[in-house]
Amino acid sequence: MKNSEVYDSLLFLDLNDVKEQYSEEEPCKILFLADDRHDARVVLDYIESFKKYSKNNVLIINPIYETPNNISLYEFDSIVIHYSIFILSEYFFSKEWSDYVTKFNGAKAQIIQDEFRQINEMKEKMASLGISIIFTSLNAENAEKVYGGNILSNVIIVTCLPGYISEYMYDIKTLPIDQRQTDIFYRGRILPANVGLSAYDKFHIGNMFSEIAEEFNLVVDIKSKEDERIYGYGWLKSLSNSRATLGVEAGATMFDFDGTIEKLLEEFVTKNYESDFFARWEHIKSYQDNVIHGTLPPKLLEAIATDTALILFKGNYAGILEPGKHYIELARDGSNIYKVIKKLRDIEYLQRIVKNARRDVLYQEKLSFKFLWSKFDSLINRDFKVNFQNQTSDNLSNKNSVFWDELCGSQLAKTLGIKDSSVESLKKFDDWYFDFYPYLFDHIPFKEMKGKRVLEIGLGYGTVSQRIAESGADGYYMDIAEGPVSMVSQRLLQNKLEGSSLKGNILQPAFKENSFDYIVAIGCLHHTGNLKSAIKKCYDLLKPGGELIFMVYYAYSYRRFRMSPGLSFKNILKELFGYRGVVGSGSDRQRAAYDSSSEGDGAPHTDWISVKSLRSFCKKYRSFEATIENIDQEVPFKNKTRKELLNTKWPSIVGLDLYAKAIK
Repeated sequence: MKNSEVYDSLLFLDLNDVKEQYSEEEPCKILFLADDRHDARVVLDYIESFKKYSKNNVLIINPIYETPNNISLYEFDSIVIHYSIFILSEYFFSKEWSDYVTKFNGAKAQIIQDEFRQINEMKEKMASLGISIIFTSLNAENAEKVYGGNILSNVIIVTCLPGYISEYMYDIKTLPIDQRQTDIFYRGRILPANVGLSAYDKFHIGNMFSEIAEEFNLVVDIKSKEDERIYGYGWLKSLSNSRATLGVEAGATMFDFDGTIEKLLEEFVTKNYESDFFARWEHIKSYQDNVIHGTLPPKLLEAIATDTALILFKGNYAGILEPGKHYIELARDGSNIYKVIKKLRDIEYLQRIVKNARRDVLYQEKLSFKFLWSKFDSLINRDFKVNFQNQTSDNLSNKNSVFWDELCGSQLAKTLGIKDSSVESLKKFDDWYFDFYPYLFDHIPFKEMKGKRVLEIGLGYGTVSQRIAESGADGYYMDIAEGPVSMVSQRLLQNKLEGSSLKGNILQPAFKENSFDYIVAIGCLHHTGNLKSAIKKCYDLLKPGGELIFMVYYAYSYRRFRMSPGLSFKNILKELFGYRGVVGSGSDRQRAAYDSSSEGDGAPHTDWISVKSLRSFCKKYRSFEATIENIDQEVPFKNKTRKELLNTKWPSIVGLDLYAKAIK
């Protein structure tokens, strides 16, 4: 494998852990076998997006209607089989196509869904075809259950979503919710019993509202028969005219490895043809939950794009949707249905969750087809390495997540006598904070952020986050640790402020490029382990003219000269001869002098940098300026108070911090 980690037998990855590597090689020629005449828009979006976003040259051929007779085995570098082609059926995948793919000597990938049936037979077919990369919506744990064993070997198995966001979805024209004629639009049929109990959910959620629609004067368009399904533009039009739609997780809770479940069900149905779903399920229920698979259905992304509110059964939804924030949660037994109807009639509430969903979901870069195919290209071209940062316990990201889970400022809060996170206690903390760092207002233009899209990275106690939210900004607040994220969520909730707090890593941001007017990162980027890359990621996320406002630790502060005089002078000489970069992470003692836990441990990683090197890191930006700030009562400044020191020349010469502004 060129430019990649060596793998043996089966390698299970999440799409987000695939890290692209730059390659100067020519694009590959890829044969993409897919049903490009499919009725469903979400299927066609998937197929068409490959050709649109791949850096490779893609030819789409529909094997249902075309043969490989005139296609040379040497014409393509890779073959990809889409999930719309069921390789166990001769209707979709003839013997001629099977032989062609088997003989083909390049890389072969398969995108697959609905793996709950004919599992071993499917794996044997994959092995005979020589499939080397499988894209599945199963999580890693379930993928190992399904694809493990001795049938497949030397295969990369990648977890991804069953569908992604197309560009046109950002610009769908819709009516305001209060002008829509239909309360609930939905299509959901009962799936076969061998999918598991979850198969009934699709029908059940629609039936619950159909039964009470007349009683509550609800205008509903809910159907469950196959011939009542809607495709293409008609689907989006119906969503756009409805206040809400219904949904459940996509997936299955009964997996048939060797055909036993299907055989048992067929035998029962032959003798009991009029039996209902539950009678059939009862006959095979011993297999229920042998694998529990649930993920985010692509149709929910379409609903979010049309600003249609979601009413969903409880589920994980690939960790993307949160109840109460992005959707109205409906209990499976219907016990809260009256509360749901009340929320359905609350226009302001619907507008709020629709706005949250659009903001938090629709604009996530990792949910776009562009993101999918960039990762796919790296895998199919072998221009990748596996990023195991999320999979090992001793990597820097995990260490940072653990260390910063203790809120930055916790020891200060104790000193101030703060014992809770009430509005009053947090105000006491914030007043002290802004009094201690009065120059923050010189660097962060809070008043100019009203109506602007702002990302804050590194949240600490949430003081700056709250001030950004109070300015009226469209704020996103991201931290690598759960503690600060929870603190900001609480601040937003108890102060009734708009905004979204989320756990994330700026080195792997979950946002689209050109998304933000401002990015604020006070005392964060120098802890990532790659300051230069973090600054570049911020550049990508900013809109043209957008501003990155950030603070990093100054390499030539009085504290650095006192603690590491030799290294400081050595770095000055290196810079005189052209070096541009950070001063290394230093000892735990040096790091603890800047950031320490309640146990006295230093932050896992800290970089220090000069103005000259920081300017070099920001050379892609249109403009850059930096100011040296901050000073404390320590050697050699112990004889003055902090306020007196801040009014001297010393902070601007040998201060602790660099405050910078870079404009894209």
